[in-house]
Amino acid sequence: MSNEGTTSAPQRPAPKRHSGSSLGRICRKWPLFVWLLFIPALFALYEYGGGYYELNGTVEFDFESISSREVGRIEDIKVAIGQKISRGDLLIVLDTSLIDKQIASIREELELDRLDRDRRFTSSVQRIRVDVSELLMDQASDSAEIAILSRQLERLQGLLEQGLVDREIVSELESKIAVLAKRGDMHPSLISKVEADLEDSIARLAELHTIERPGNNRLALLEQRREHCFLKAANDGVVAEISFQRGENVPAGEPIARLIIKEYDPSNGKEVKRVMGFQPERFAHLQPTVGDELVVYSETNPSAEIRMEVVSVTPHILNFPGRVRNAPNRMARGRNIQLRSITGQDHDALVPGEWVVIETTSIGFFGFLRGS
Repeated sequence: MSNEGTTSAPQRPAPKRHSGSSLGRICRKWPLFVWLLFIPALFALYEYGGGYYELNGTVEFDFESISSREVGRIEDIKVAIGQKISRGDLLIVLDTSLIDKQIASIREELELDRLDRDRRFTSSVQRIRVDVSELLMDQASDSAEIAILSRQLERLQGLLEQGLVDREIVSELESKIAVLAKRGDMHPSLISKVEADLEDSIARLAELHTIERPGNNRLALLEQRREHCFLKAANDGVVAEISFQRGENVPAGEPIARLIIKEYDPSNGKEVKRVMGFQPERFAHLQPTVGDELVVYSETNPSAEIRMEVVSVTPHILNFPGRVRNAPNRMARGRNIQLRSITGQDHDALVPGEWVVIETTSIGFFGFLRGS
């Protein structure tokens, strides 16, 4: 009975397996497959997707200090902060009243000295001219007297032959004529010598007018000092700072104003600007080379893209104490990269001293691992 009951009991059918159970398990693990596909795609995009590596930098500029060579009082300021100036423009005028008085005094002294010198030499020349005139007159007088005495001698010789006059009278007249003749022979040489002295005196007077007198050197020095009171710009640029006001006394060598000067390309004379970029040490093996063209973005004008050329790269790693690093107790290290704007680019969009971003080529994932 028990066996029959056991055999007669109905058996339960096996559960029917769902045909899509394996696909369901796969569908339930879809986040894993998404990550498996996303990570290689991310690496591929990072390596070949055209990403860019950026460097930080600043726009370089040079100052020109305008200062006086001696203590002076500012009489006038011809410029204002932000004003563009050209080379040779007058910027600052210092008071020249004391120097002007000294110059006037020396000029008066030199004029008096010149008048006294001219008077003395003029008197000397006049005396020589009188001597020349007297010699010429003596020569003419002696010639006339010789002619008269010669005629008298002829008459006396006739009378002497007739015995009407003494021999002593004729001899005295002959000696007198001989003396006058001898004197007449000496006149040409004397006149030539005196005329030579006259020409020498005139030449000496003209030479003295050109000889530098001690006062001339002092006058030239004062005029040079006066010229230095008019402070001019040595370069093109923009007024960046004015440290003193009109009427203030300025110490010698103290900068009165400072200019941000312009820089020009020596090859074509066009204005250029420089950017100094900082490349961190971990990317030093990716340094640009001289001659590469990089794109620079201005912080003050983000829409401007300025292409610049790499002109120098420091060959060694430098310490930059002024740069802050996230790592504690460590200073920033890296290379300096200097760039110069290319002709035709809008370099006016770069403000001197501003922060810029320098865009370089993609570094890739593996490159990042090598540089880190």
